[in-house]
Amino acid sequence: MIVKHRTAEVIFGILLALALVSMGCGLTDRLSGRVSDDSAEPTALPTRTPWPTFTPTPASVAIVPTQEPVSQEPTTVKLDDLATAEIEAPDTPPPPPPTDTPPPPTDTPPPAPPTDTPVPRPPQPTNTPAPPPPTTPKYQFTPGPWYGGERNDAIVRFYGYLKDTNGTPVNGYPVRATCGDFAVLSYPSGPSIVAPDWAPGWYDIVFPNPISCNFTLQVVEYQCNTPGFFDAQCDQFTPLSEAVSVATNVEAGETIIVAEWIKNW
Repeated sequence: MIVKHRTAEVIFGILLALALVSMGCGLTDRLSGRVSDDSAEPTALPTRTPWPTFTPTPASVAIVPTQEPVSQEPTTVKLDDLATAEIEAPDTPPPPPPTDTPPPPTDTPPPAPPTDTPVPRPPQPTNTPAPPPPTTPKYQFTPGPWYGGERNDAIVRFYGYLKDTNGTPVNGYPVRATCGDFAVLSYPSGPSIVAPDWAPGWYDIVFPNPISCNFTLQVVEYQCNTPGFFDAQCDQFTPLSEAVSVATNVEAGETIIVAEWIKNW
């Protein structure tokens, strides 16, 4: 700012001096007796030379007064003659005020404490009713697998094995076969006095005349008192199984029946 004021004072002084010189020249002409002739032709004044343009420096701009000098002869002023004082850089404008800082965030509520996760309870055991006790079979023997044997149109035959629940052969029990009023007992199962070559648990009944009939088969306990002798027509016995029906059909070739039995106790 100091450089700007000094430059303006220098320019103003130069212009003031030029104005005074011009006024002095005019007074000198009037005093020397030179009177202007009003009737004479007007003298054309030289074209006014424009003032040199003052180029401002980047740091400042000189103020040029608008008053025109009263001189016919313009005077050129060199800008190089002006004071070459060091031009200070303009004051750095203060930084813009900081923008409003956003208000601090509101207090974030603390997270809610975790809820107690219920511990799954083991399922309560249901009162499963105990299985019913096994029913005791009414008879000591019950039928096992029954099926038709190989075809033989010349005979009617019933045979098979008596075994316990573990599959062990059971000896000493005959099987009674009936057809109407006719009844017959097999030899006791397994080897015996009357059938020493029978396999353990084996029994066999053979009728030489094939007939179609609704038979019944039943395991019994022999009760006839015949020492050393077995009576196949004995009607003194104790039933050890139910009487199971089975039919033979000679025309169909169904005369051979395999009938096995299981001893429960």
